[in-house]
This record gives sequence, C-alpha cells and structure tokens, in this order.
Amino acid sequence: MSKAMRERMEEIKSYMHKMSQLALEAISQGVTSFVELDQKLASRVIKDDAKQDELDDIVEKACVRCIALHQPVASDVRKLIVYIKAINDLRRIGRYGYNIALLTKRMKGLKHFKRLIKIPEMSRLTISMTQTAIHALLSEDAKTLKMLKEDDETVDDMMEELFREVITYTLEDPRRITVAMNYILAGRYLERAEDHALAIGYNTRYLVTGRRTISKRHEEKRIR
Repeated sequence: MSKAMRERMEEIKSYMHKMSQLALEAISQGVTSFVELDQKLASRVIKDDAKQDELDDIVEKACVRCIALHQPVASDVRKLIVYIKAINDLRRIGRYGYNIALLTKRMKGLKHFKRLIKIPEMSRLTISMTQTAIHALLSEDAKTLKMLKEDDETVDDMMEELFREVITYTLEDPRRITVAMNYILAGRYLERAEDHALAIGYNTRYLVTGRRTISKRHEEKRIR
C-alpha cells in the first residue's frame, strides 16, 4: 500500500469513527428523550440527523476516490467495500435513534403508564454492540463476532419480553394501546439497530478472512 493510500485510509477510518459517534449519540439521546418525554431533546436529535447524512456522503465519496485514484489491490478493495457497507449500517443505526425521537414527538400530551426498564436496557446493549463492532472493524479483529451474536440473542429476548409485558398492560386497560404501540416501536427500532451492529461484525470477519459465512437467520433479519 502506497503512503498516499495509507493516509487516505486513515482519513476514512477517522471519518467512520466520527460517524459511529453521531449514530450512538442519536440512539442514546433518542431513547433518553423517549424515556423522559423530553420534547426539546427529541427536536435536537431530529435536527442533528442531517449531520449523519452529510458525513455518510463524505465517507462514501472518499472510499470511491480511493479506489479510483490509488488502484488498490484485492485485499484493499475488499476493505473499502466493507467500509462502504459499514457506513450504511451506521447510518441506519443513527436513523433508528431519529425514529425514536419521532416517537417522543408522538407522545406529546401522553404519559408513560409504567416505568421503562427494557427499552433503556436494550439501548445500552445496542450502543455497546455498536462500539464493539466498529472498534473490531477498524482494528480488523474478527474475534468479537461470537460476543456480538450472543448480545444479539439477548436483545431479541428482551424484545419478546417487552412485547408480552406491553400486551398484558393493554389487556388490563385498552386505553393504553397508543402508548403501548410506541413502546413496541421503540423496542423494534433498537432491535433493528443492533442487527446492523451485528452486520458490521459479520463484514469484519469477511474483511479478515475473505469468507462470507452469514447465517440464514441473520439474512432473514436483514431483509426486514
């Protein structure tokens, strides 16, 4: 790898790290706004979503320029392709934070009918998974995939528990259905966000080994 290309790759990695921070801020602040019904915080998350679009475009163009100008060899082309896939996953993670902030807007004038436990727990695990996945990608460490898959199962279990709990509350009092549906949507957005963190883990293994070994179950989740 030439010095110029190495410098370009380091620049791309720096952009990706910043993009991961923006995505995680969106998730964290989006969930906080929902839990606390903080309309001002929700508005800020919604407004800041444009920053992720701008950075997404910058990173993608940088990757394309790197391929066009430096004619990388096969392994470096694979790395750039994986980076492009990863920024798409990060963009989706950030957008789910934006979606949760929109739920906060829909909750205006409404109140929580229970103390929220599962949704903040899912948020913390989703953030942790994303941090692990992006660190593994940038350091080219495929060993964390097993842990990401285990955490994925945990979030899926939490989602099922949240769904059953919310249904129980709704059956007791049908007037809770509007708020209940927002709980389910928030949980679903977090579940899908962590799916994208898992996807980064799978692509990191592909980057390191050159082999694609995505499970059937993961493929089914990715097309939702």
